[in-house]
Order: sequence, then C-alpha cells, then structure tokens
Amino acid sequence: MAFERIVVLGPGLLGGSVGLAVKERSLGEVVFWGRSEKRLGVVREAGFEASDNLEDATRDADLVIMATPVDYYHDLALRLAAGNGKKGLLVTDVGSVKGFVHQSVGDVLGGAGIAFIGSHPMAGSDRTGFAHASSELFEGSCCFLTDDEGVGGDQLASLRAFWSSLGCCLQETTAQRHDEIVARVSHLPHVLAAVGARVGLRCEGESRFGGGGLRDTTRVAGGDPAMWRGILLENRKAVISELQESIEDLRQLVSALEQEEADDVEQWLAVGQERRRELDS
Repeated sequence: MAFERIVVLGPGLLGGSVGLAVKERSLGEVVFWGRSEKRLGVVREAGFEASDNLEDATRDADLVIMATPVDYYHDLALRLAAGNGKKGLLVTDVGSVKGFVHQSVGDVLGGAGIAFIGSHPMAGSDRTGFAHASSELFEGSCCFLTDDEGVGGDQLASLRAFWSSLGCCLQETTAQRHDEIVARVSHLPHVLAAVGARVGLRCEGESRFGGGGLRDTTRVAGGDPAMWRGILLENRKAVISELQESIEDLRQLVSALEQEEADDVEQWLAVGQERRRELDS
C-alpha cells in the first residue's frame, strides 16, 4: 500500500471502523485526531495513537480521512491547507454529500497543492461513536469515489486499492451524480424513517404495540440528528426533489383510498413490493 501513515479526523463510527479495519489488515499506521479528550482516551485504550493537535497528527501523513460531520469539513480543509503537510499528501472523506464537499474542500486544498478525492462508503448504523465501530463494517458495501478535481494517476489508484482492501466494491462517478443517487437510496429513506417515528409513534405509550415492521421501518431514524442535519442541508436540492416526488406518490394513495379504488390501492402496493424485491436479488 502507498499509505504508511493514515490519519483519521474524527473517531466516530465510520472513522473508528476505518482505523480498526486498517489495523486488523495491517495496512498501515493509523492516527486519530479529535477535539474531545474523553473520546480520544477511548481510542488510545484500543491501541491507537490519538491527538487533539491537528498539525501534529497530520505532519507525516500519507492519507488524511475526514470522518467528522460534513459541517466541519471546510474548517478542517483550511487548517490542513495552512499546515505543513507531507509532499504527496492525499485527503479523502467518508461524507454522505459530495457536491458541497468538492466545492468547499476540493477548492481549498487544491489551492494549497494538496490532492483531494471524495469517498463515500455506503456503510453505517443507527448507532454512533467509536464503541460501535467494527473492522468488518465495510465488507461488501459500495464505496463511491468522486474525482471532480481530476487528481487521477497513482493517488486515485492507491485510494481504489485502499477501499478495496477494506472490503468495498467501488463505483466512480461525479459529485453531482453521487448526490442524486444517495438522495434517493439513503437520504430519502432516512427522512421517511423519521416520518414513521414522528407520526406513527406520536402517541405516548403506544410503541409497545409495535412489531418488527415498525422497528424495521424506523430503525435509521435513530441516527445522530446533528450529523443528518448537515447531510440534508448540504444535499437539499436533490433531497427536496425526492421529497416532492414522495408527496405526490402518497397523494395517489390517498386519492385511491378516498375513492375506495381497491385495484389502485393494490397496484400501488404491488409496485412497492416489486421494487423492494430488487434488494434481495
């Protein structure tokens, strides 16, 4: 591997899982940076080097992975650009939004001569924090790579190899196309899970009557609101489009129910059933 020293900015679920996966596979030295000494203490107990000083942590890095909420990326990019990074440093991330990231991070780092290629491993959990990190989190997951700055060459090849070694299947695309796709397959489902929890569980005490269906459809609503705030706001154009289509789809069901059109109700449900089966094929 081309990355001997890998610095992870943010010891949360995804960042922690990267560190554990790299360590288990002996792919390089991993250093964590974070602002909470309490959280860094947990990371150190797991056998990693950790620091709250960004310049010290990244001084000899070959690869820096941004794993904080996307809201913090721009500030981190400014600090990295002003630092004393190693020649040939590559920066990537694990964020669920890419257009905003390339505009705010790619431009800043590119101006400082630091290469940036976006990454988004489609892996995660409704649980947060290093305590829930897993070295196997990325096995079998899709990882998007967005090279809108045109870095290419050995650095792109090394990043491909890095994510592949963690068990990911790779998909290269543009930031815009990425954001359109994840708005449908990730961001919209999270919003709908939150709707299910907000509406379906609005009456106190009724949760005990819910079964597996309620738990399955609302599970991801348990994700970190602060993290998802940034994701939805930064990808708001694509998310709004999907929400508007969802509203129109629900209106079709409402109309069919109001008119007691049994065939239309069944057909509406049948389309959902057919498309859901694609996940199991």
